[in-house]
Amino acid sequence: MESKLKLVNIKKENISNCYIMCSNDFYLQNLSVRLLKRVIDLRYEELNFNVFDEENFEINLFLSTCLQLPFSTDKRMVVLKNIKLNKFEELKKYLENPNPTTLLLILDDANVFTNLKNVIYLQNEFSNSEQQNLIFNKLKKQNKKITLEACKNLILKCDNNLSKLNNELTKLVNFVQQDTIEESHIDELVKADEEFEVFSLLSFLSQKQKDKAFLQIKKMLESKQDLNSILALIYSNVRRMFLVKTSSLSDQELSIKLGIKPYAVTKARQNSSNFQAIVLKKILYLCQDLDYKIKMGELPLLNAFYLLIFNILK
Repeated sequence: MESKLKLVNIKKENISNCYIMCSNDFYLQNLSVRLLKRVIDLRYEELNFNVFDEENFEINLFLSTCLQLPFSTDKRMVVLKNIKLNKFEELKKYLENPNPTTLLLILDDANVFTNLKNVIYLQNEFSNSEQQNLIFNKLKKQNKKITLEACKNLILKCDNNLSKLNNELTKLVNFVQQDTIEESHIDELVKADEEFEVFSLLSFLSQKQKDKAFLQIKKMLESKQDLNSILALIYSNVRRMFLVKTSSLSDQELSIKLGIKPYAVTKARQNSSNFQAIVLKKILYLCQDLDYKIKMGELPLLNAFYLLIFNILK
């Protein structure tokens, strides 16, 4: 896959014929649509803008739309939105000789368009500094401020998901009466998702930080999170850690293979660095054994959970 182009680096003077956004983050998908519309100065949208999704997609209609000339403007825009194509031949043929007056944007929430040629892959993750700038700018428009520590905590809890980050910012603006959002407001109002909680737990376990690990477990159990779901996420994360540890593939290649964000691969790599591959393999086998015993009724769920935790801490 080609290196990803930052959204802010797209310029009208060197606009491409086709861009791809590989992400299930709808904020990012919508942002790419808005920015590309702005770059090409899209006019007469009702005539020059078409979206094809699962409900209205038909390959011949899609291709004929791409080949249409724009009405009273330089370019038209066509969006292929989260379509699972069985065959790529027609699309590949079009991309070999695309209509120069059509900008095609492919939104791909399942990483199925990962090996196309003659396309530009767009940035699908924002760095911490980019997310901080997004937060500060959005709050500034609402006459609000946020402390740096609160900002960092918010980014961590949103786990690199811009849709969640945007939603949480809206909630904070509406519920925090003060001009400045503090870290206490983040702790009170923003709930981290289970994936982030499990990653934090595995981070403490991998570093043998027992006190922090059991405080994290206490918090997760007190918040009434489903134990089956927690165990499933631990199994999934241990599998990722083992694959990252034993694979020679890059983070980008692994993210495609596993169907997850590169950011999740990076987190798995951080945790796996504290384990030997053979230890991760034993933990993975233990996860499979515990899962079988739980389903067969041979081991209570809570007992299996703590048995796994103590084995990782050994």
